[in-house]
Amino acid sequence: MKQFRTFISTSNKYTDILQDHAVLYNRFCKIPMTLEVLGFDPPTEPYPSNYEFVSMGKQEDFPNKNWADPIRPVIEGVEENYFGFWWDDFFPIGEMQEDLLEEAVNLVKDGKAEKVHFFFGSRAQYHSSKTFNENFNVLTQTAEYRSALATGIWDKEYFLKNLQPGMTCWDYEVKNFLSTTNDGATILIPKRRPIMPWVNMFRQGNFNTVMWEKYKNSPTGHFAWNKFQTLTPEVAEVVQQYHPTLGTRQLR
Repeated sequence: MKQFRTFISTSNKYTDILQDHAVLYNRFCKIPMTLEVLGFDPPTEPYPSNYEFVSMGKQEDFPNKNWADPIRPVIEGVEENYFGFWWDDFFPIGEMQEDLLEEAVNLVKDGKAEKVHFFFGSRAQYHSSKTFNENFNVLTQTAEYRSALATGIWDKEYFLKNLQPGMTCWDYEVKNFLSTTNDGATILIPKRRPIMPWVNMFRQGNFNTVMWEKYKNSPTGHFAWNKFQTLTPEVAEVVQQYHPTLGTRQLR
């Protein structure tokens, strides 16, 4: 499929975890794709060739976790009306479904959707969603957190419309909660197969021990509500590196 711009948002604290994000992404995705890592200070270890670090300036010039102002000019500079988006601590854990990815891109490109999540969203979002087509469901206009900064394909104008000056990423999700309710946007989630599943590695700046304990206590390696949220031993080996007592890797 055609190359399109895909961004991974990071900060100085997390810049160096992208080496391990790349280990998993390149294991599970065989599509030739360059991912632009949007950060501030460069990593201390080089990224693989398909991860390109892009500095948005000095982090101290954007105090109080201001995320909106440094990222806005980057998104405004996207020539197409769509782009891919990831978070640094959302580590891929399963195969990229190229057919679903291409369909998601075309749906946003053709103006049929404003956002297509790579994953199912929360249990409540998924079970309240309605059929859109054979491969995707659509979130209801009153679904919780339609404003979520989901990993997926985004419509450029829709993203920028809700990006107010000085916003943190948490502001984007919480302060837009009401404005994105009944806003008429078509927000899609996969129906049966995720485009690419991921695990949220960190919560509130710390390793996600709740996820890890669920994984360890599950005979099947599951850590959440559906069959795709599973860590294989190979993936768990990468994830465990950041465990506060079991791991060897640390944040900056």
